[in-house]
Amino acid sequence: MAVRYMEEVVIPFQTSEGMTIPASFTNEEDPDGYIRIRRFHNAAQRVERTPSSTPATTGTT
Repeated sequence: MAVRYMEEVVIPFQTSEGMTIPASFTNEEDPDGYIRIRRFHNAAQRVERTPSSTPATTGTT
């Protein structure tokens, strides 16, 4: 369920915000393990884009 949410909601949202997600995968040895790799052009871009990196799910900020 968490993998589906990441791949259908979080990653598309982050991509729409300008982030590059070159890889995401699960850990076969850890059923709760999930790895997502984000790439930024530089440290300034990372700082700029990270605060809004997850879509709001509760309707509050």
